Amino acid sequence: MPSVASPVSSSGPAAAARTKNDDEAKTNEAQATSQADTANGDNQRIENDAAAASEGVGDAAAATDGLAQTTTTTPNRSRMKLYKNSRFKGYLTLTLASAIHYNAGRKCHQTIGGGAVPCSSRQRRYSMAVSLLSLILSTIVTYGHLDLMPFMQRHVWSKLFGTPPGKCELVLIVFLVLWWSVAVGLETTVQGIAGDGKQQYSIYYSVWACCLVSYYWILEKYLMDAGWSSLQSFIASWPYRAPAWICISIFSLFTFIWYMDLWKNHTPAPIIDAGQANQTDTPASQLVFQNVPKSQWEWLITVAIFTFFPACAFCLVELFRNVTADGRSLKPKVENLIEGIVFAALCVAWIPTVIVATTPGGAASLSGNAYFFTWFLVVFLFEGLTWWIHDYRLEIHNELKKKAQEYKQHQREVLEKTAKMHEERLAEMRRNGSGYEDDDESSQVSAGSGQMDFAEIDVDGPDVIPER
Repeated sequence: MPSVASPVSSSGPAAAARTKNDDEAKTNEAQATSQADTANGDNQRIENDAAAASEGVGDAAAATDGLAQTTTTTPNRSRMKLYKNSRFKGYLTLTLASAIHYNAGRKCHQTIGGGAVPCSSRQRRYSMAVSLLSLILSTIVTYGHLDLMPFMQRHVWSKLFGTPPGKCELVLIVFLVLWWSVAVGLETTVQGIAGDGKQQYSIYYSVWACCLVSYYWILEKYLMDAGWSSLQSFIASWPYRAPAWICISIFSLFTFIWYMDLWKNHTPAPIIDAGQANQTDTPASQLVFQNVPKSQWEWLITVAIFTFFPACAFCLVELFRNVTADGRSLKPKVENLIEGIVFAALCVAWIPTVIVATTPGGAASLSGNAYFFTWFLVVFLFEGLTWWIHDYRLEIHNELKKKAQEYKQHQREVLEKTAKMHEERLAEMRRNGSGYEDDDESSQVSAGSGQMDFAEIDVDGPDVIPER
């Protein structure tokens, strides 16, 4: 019995240990299997997420392509904010100036207690009509630029006033420019409602503001937005001082017209209303124009004519000037000198002219077209003279710099020639074998000094030449 019980007792712990090991192995295997399944699930989810992301990218790309196609097929003007249009400021200013002109024209006959000349009923009706039509048109266009009605903005306003601009807007702008240009000619002459000495300042400045705004802030902006050449860029593209001559020719022509208007049309207007004499001038202005001597009128007309024709001549010269292969125009020195003399002569002639004409008692002493255009013309003349002096000084500077470079080049050639002659002399002395040892050191010293002098030469010349 004891012998049998011993193996059984000895094998019991071993079996328990093996059972325990088997359980641990199964547990480890189950954990490994679970981890593998978890890893596979994670990998699958990552793959699914990647596929979904790729599909999302593809959908986004497709959406982007569709948007690009829609953008390509849809005009840019339909998505543009019209209040960001470059011409919106011009339309808004034209609306305000037209309103001021309408109000001033409506009250132009109410001059009790003031120095202004009352207007006639005909002048009053015309002033109100010309400003009212402009006010209505500019107000409609300004309202359309505010984008307050999306439907109208998409289907009407963007097609009429979008970018690039349409032909209908060009027709409207040209009409406004011509409309106000005629108004300026009728209302600011000496017999007009806001002529010289009438003291109808609101009408005078508002009509000029409407004319200039309709051209410069609307028409010029339209031409630039349409990719065409504007008048400003056309004038600036002319070479040398031709832009100054163009402005001088324009202002001298208008100055001549205003002088002739004052001289020939400063008489009182005929009686329009029964029992009421409607004069074109106040008594003070009438006395001013009547007391201007005939010699002053003739002098003003002569100076304006002799300013217009030289300006036109210098403009025409630029049209027929020879041009080099690289596109540069060549202007002879004689012509440049003649141009400077003409500038100086015109400035000398206009200095006493503007002093006499614009001071009290002069022909252009009253506020009006003659007064302002006289001063504008003088300003452009002195601007042109200053421009010519600047270019002439620059030409002298370039000529002095060129001479300095030629001098340095000649000096370098002399040093090179001297060094070459010295080398030939040394070679001849070596061939003859006479005095070689005595002259070798001196020749090296002189050669070294020659190289030092040659190195110190500035071939390009100084950057700035001192003025003489």
